Amino acid sequence: MKISASYYTSKGNRSNNEDNISLLENRDNVVAVIADGLGGESNGEKASLITIQTINARLSGGNVNTEKVKNAITSANDEIIKSQDRENKMKSTVAVLCIDSIRAIAANVGDTRVYHFRKGKILYQSIDHSVSQMSVAVGEINAEDIRGHADRNRLTLALGSKRTVEADITESVAIAGDSFLLCSDGFWEYVHEDEMVEDLKTSGSADEWINKMRGRVEARITPKGDNHSAIVIILGKKDV
Repeated sequence: MKISASYYTSKGNRSNNEDNISLLENRDNVVAVIADGLGGESNGEKASLITIQTINARLSGGNVNTEKVKNAITSANDEIIKSQDRENKMKSTVAVLCIDSIRAIAANVGDTRVYHFRKGKILYQSIDHSVSQMSVAVGEINAEDIRGHADRNRLTLALGSKRTVEADITESVAIAGDSFLLCSDGFWEYVHEDEMVEDLKTSGSADEWINKMRGRVEARITPKGDNHSAIVIILGKKDV
């Protein structure tokens, strides 16, 4: 499988970076993960690192399926809870994308997102686990209004928030020409979906696509702007 991939993570205008990212590639599959830690100081950074390390350990090498992805995320939740104490209630969001020669498996907990693009359109967008997303579900606001909503940062689910966490997981067909974006909330807060599509259409590589979107974030980020991270993947023709 041939891919064009690019990624970055930035602390934005915060004192430290609580995002952690990973992209693992071998001949059989690609595993991409972004985790956005919650808890302040170094606690969030520790939670997101635990998330990345645990998921990678369970998904690296060999075939991946939805059950393995589900179990990997469950294990990450367990490991974070083990590391918590009375003063440290660290948590993390996570987005996971696994791609092999025929399919893409996307999973998320919290408000770190996965997008799947095909032929200039969004084929799939993960759903946030947040109070503002619930407002969309009941018709109080539109999906686009999440970015400026007063409750945007209030999550209804995160790794470490409950003993049992059920990730949203979806499986779809992956074909040559498909593109994917994983991003933390500090990224999608400043890049709208129509801009993601526009920048993809006018880019000749993953590097060019991600740099255009990152430019939008850095031009718009506020003085207290959050950490922001992204991974992009563009599928090429299958290896013969």
